[in-house]
Formats: sequence, C-alpha cells, structure tokens
Amino acid sequence: MKAQKIKIETIIEKLIKEFQTFPDAFFSECDFQYQLFHLLNTNELNTPVITKDGKVITLVHPEYPSVNRVQLSRGKGYRVWYDLAILNPEFIRSNGYQTVLARDERDTKLWGENLLAAFEFKFFPKKRKDNINLVKEDCLKLSLCPEIKNRHVLVFSNYTVTLSEIQINKSNGIKLYWITPTKVYSKFGGNPTSGR
Repeated sequence: MKAQKIKIETIIEKLIKEFQTFPDAFFSECDFQYQLFHLLNTNELNTPVITKDGKVITLVHPEYPSVNRVQLSRGKGYRVWYDLAILNPEFIRSNGYQTVLARDERDTKLWGENLLAAFEFKFFPKKRKDNINLVKEDCLKLSLCPEIKNRHVLVFSNYTVTLSEIQINKSNGIKLYWITPTKVYSKFGGNPTSGR
C-alpha cells in the first residue's frame, strides 16, 4: 500500500510538470482528469481485479459515487461523485459487483477504505470571487467521506493564491495543491508549503 501511495504521488508530480511545461494544452477541468487517468493507466495503477462474484473490475474510475449521503449545505444531503477514484483491490475482492459499482444506495457498503484515493479537480484560468469557495467545498466533500484513504484536491490556475484562506483539518488527510504555470503551492492537512 505504501508503494502505491508513492506511485500516486509520483504520477501527480508528472501531471503538474505537464501543466507547467504546456499550460496552453489544457482547456478545461476534464483535460486534467483525462490526463491523470491516462497516467494512472500507463503506470499500471489501473489493473483488473475480480469481485467476489467473478466480475472483472479495473481500479480507476471517473465520477465514482460516495458510500453515504453528505451534507455540504442545508438540506438532507446527497451522495457526491468524485472526479476520479482509485478503488482498493481488497474492497473489490471482498465484495460483489453491485456493491463495488455503488450506483444504487441500497447496494453501497462502507467496507473500510473502499478507495485508495479520490481526486477533485478545479481549473481556474481567470480569477473570480467564488474560486476559493469552490475549493473549500471540494475539501469539505472529501473530508466527509470516510471510505477514502488518500484525498487529493488539485487546483490548476493561471494565478497564485494564499492557501491560508483555506482551512484544512490535519486529521482529514487532504492534500491540496494549487498549481500555476510557474509554482506549486501545497497544503497537506495543516500548514501551507510554498512552491517549487
């Protein structure tokens, strides 16, 4: 598991380097999602695993749903969808296809760490007032979902920000990256570290 975590961090570094080398090649948030998916595939992190009932599942999935409903604002709450998720191979082996698929709330199950990692992406080509709030919402979303082992919020932007505006609880394990074409600012469940 530790080797997979290091591999994931290395792949994130590759994605950051690609953006910093070719920032104009990325038009939208989806471009970052697809590129990370591609990098995970080419680095053998999207291997097939067999479910308890014999179905073959790969580990990496875009728009994967949370196990439980979460309340991000007022109301009864709803299931959230992660931009990209890496499923835990042990979760897949220990459960049937419908539980792993997690489309129907009645089939979902908090097995433990269902996901090795979940990613949320933001792309801000221009500075807008609500950008920080959108990032805060993604951090909150990931922090409220106990099934995730490693939580990543990747913000790609053409301008810098003061990460102290975003509060991250040390215990929730969120890794927040704010990436510009020239610098990387990061905050790992606590204090901000400035760029490389």
